[in-house]
Amino acid sequence: MSQRTAHVGAALCVAIVFSVSLLSCFWERKPDIPRRSHEFPDSPPLLRVCVLEAAEKCEVRCDGPVAVLNGPTVLAKWRRLPKLTVRPAASGLAVGNRQFEAVRIDLEPLGEPLIELNGKQYRGAMRIARRTGGRELDAINLVDVESYLLGVGGCEMSPNWPAAALEAQAIAARSYALRQWKRRRRSHFDLRATQSDQVYGGASRESRKVTNAVEQTRGVVLAYGGLPLMAYYSACCGGHTTGAAVALGERTMDIPPLRGCPCNFCNPAMHVAGTATPDSIYHWRVAVPKAELAAGLRELDYVVDAVTSVRGLERDASGRSAKIEIELKTGGPIVMTSRDFRRMVGFRKVKSTKLTFSSSEDAIEIEGYGWGHGVGLCQWGAKGMADAGHDWMSILQHYYPQAEILRLWKDRPVD
Repeated sequence: MSQRTAHVGAALCVAIVFSVSLLSCFWERKPDIPRRSHEFPDSPPLLRVCVLEAAEKCEVRCDGPVAVLNGPTVLAKWRRLPKLTVRPAASGLAVGNRQFEAVRIDLEPLGEPLIELNGKQYRGAMRIARRTGGRELDAINLVDVESYLLGVGGCEMSPNWPAAALEAQAIAARSYALRQWKRRRRSHFDLRATQSDQVYGGASRESRKVTNAVEQTRGVVLAYGGLPLMAYYSACCGGHTTGAAVALGERTMDIPPLRGCPCNFCNPAMHVAGTATPDSIYHWRVAVPKAELAAGLRELDYVVDAVTSVRGLERDASGRSAKIEIELKTGGPIVMTSRDFRRMVGFRKVKSTKLTFSSSEDAIEIEGYGWGHGVGLCQWGAKGMADAGHDWMSILQHYYPQAEILRLWKDRPVD
């Protein structure tokens, strides 16, 4: 074989090996995370916030001109919308004495006036949708995310708290809202205006300090894995936050930012004197009569004669129990999730799942720490960090470790 032939053959072998290797990589390569531009909006999106569910009627009014729309079609206009009752009608919806042959209408203010629903004012438009069956309706506020946050901040956190805490809260709430906006695109609303999502009071609950916090953090979100972070938060973690997978059953949220972290900042000693976490939130005690527990179990269709004791099972690093075991006078023990135990006894009575139990003759004594599910931002802890001089970025980095912080509307890391 000539030297030239040998060189050609060697080159051909190298090419074949390279091609096979490349093809192998192609087949084994995991799907790429979608580009951020596909997962994040580049301007404040319009949210659909359900502010009234399954109601027989509602009252609306507006001090300025309002158009009634069905999709792009204008059905009517008012120069001023007096207080009128909206009800389901045989052929659609009735607004006062006027009937519209549409199962969904949008009341859209023309200009700056605010729409009013059942005495509360809201920015944006108000969608009234008749439910399937025709006897009830939902009211859905159509509002951009930045305006929405103005009505969330003062409901979820005291507007008198330090600016850094309010700013951290605004970013967490914005991140949560955008994640739900993505998850619920096929639903007829993105968020509920209650604790099942985020408490939202509309323009009626706005304040100057909350407005400043929203404006100072405009477009800033937490992200992880190429998506807005489901930035959960609760009132007080009682010394250690917990994981979303355990506390909320969100197995897909078993990610570093939502696995829990130590928190010493909700401790009353960490706060400015006179503004510390109340004992009724940070470290509390309650006695639940054994007869009350037995009655609650019977309502859940358990066969119970009498309760003798209660204990927590499967404690995590935060000290929370995933399950609660209830011993009975006769028969095997009853085991339920901690959340179901709280629901049975009452969320306001058993404020968290960071619990220890003792038994007296007639009652189960419960000692607990914190208030809420304990995932993500600890709100009283955020206040403690702000009182100690930390800024909003430090607060978020502490409670959501390894989360990325982005200024969404500019799609660049925050300086």
